[in-house]
Amino acid sequence: MRLGYVSPRLIEEVVPDPDNCALPIGVVVRGERQGLGGRGKSRRVRTVLGGDPREYLGAAGQRERERFRDGEAFLFQINKASDAERGTSDLLAAIDWIDIYERFIFDAAERARVQSSFIYDVTLKGAGPERIAQWLEENGVAPRPSSVRVHNEKEEWRAVSPDVKSGESGSQGIAKMMRGLVLGGMGIPSHWFAQGDDVNRASAESMDQPTIKKMTRRQRTVRHILQALADKQLEEARRAGRLTEEAFRAGARPVLPEISMKDTEKMSQSLLRVSEALDLATQRGWTSDEAASALFAHMAGQLGFEG
Repeated sequence: MRLGYVSPRLIEEVVPDPDNCALPIGVVVRGERQGLGGRGKSRRVRTVLGGDPREYLGAAGQRERERFRDGEAFLFQINKASDAERGTSDLLAAIDWIDIYERFIFDAAERARVQSSFIYDVTLKGAGPERIAQWLEENGVAPRPSSVRVHNEKEEWRAVSPDVKSGESGSQGIAKMMRGLVLGGMGIPSHWFAQGDDVNRASAESMDQPTIKKMTRRQRTVRHILQALADKQLEEARRAGRLTEEAFRAGARPVLPEISMKDTEKMSQSLLRVSEALDLATQRGWTSDEAASALFAHMAGQLGFEG
C-alpha cells in the first residue's frame, strides 16, 4: 500500500454517517484544474474505517457509503466538535494574539533601526545658496568610517539621530503580557519560553503537569493514527498473500517515547514508604500477603511501572 497526501484545501465536503454525525464515511475531493481555469470532476472517496463497517453502519449509512467508489483515504481530524465536518488548528485559540505579537515585534525592530540611524548636519557659516550648492557638489558624500575630514571654523559638522522614544521598559512589559496570552492560549507554561523570573521550582513543577497531560493526550492521537496506518497495511498485505494469518493476528504496535521525565528519587522514596507500611500491616495481621502484594503492585503501576 502506497500512501499519499491530499491537501485539506481540496476537500469540498466530509460526509458523515446519517445515523452517527461523529463518524465520517466519505470525502468529496475537488478535481484538479484543467485547461483555462476549468476543473475536473470531483472524486468521491470513502474513508478507511476499522473492522467491517457493515457490522456497525446502519442501512442508511451503508447506502450512502456505496456512493463513494473512487478509492479509499484515511481521514484524521483534531480539535473537532462531534457534529463538525472539519477540525481546527491548535493555534486557533491564540491566533489573534500571535498576529498582534508578530506585528509588535516587527514594529519594535523598525523602531530600533530608526534609532540607530543618523544624518550629518553641516552648517556653513556665512554661505549663500550658491556656495552651499557648490559645497554639496564637492562634499555631498558622507565620510567613510575612520576617515579624516578637515575644515575651518566656518564649517560645523554634527551627527543627528532621530529622537524616537524607545519606551524599552514599557515595551518589555507589553511583550511579556502578549507572550503570556499566546502561551496561555496554547496551554504552555511561560517558563518553558525563558520567562522564569517569577516562577520557582515548586510552581514550575505544578504548572508542567497540565501541559504534559495535554501532550500525552496528543501523543495518543498520533499513536492512533500510526496504528490505523499499520493495521491497514497489514490487512492489504494479507489480502495480497504477502503476510501469513499468524503474522496478521500478531499485528503491529507503535512504540512512542514517554514525554514526561519521572523523578526516580521521589518514586523510590514513595515505594519505600509503601513497602514499610505494608510490612507493618502484614506483621500485625491487618492484611494478608496477597492483598499487600496486590496493593504494592497497584502503587507501582501508579508510578508508571508495568510488570
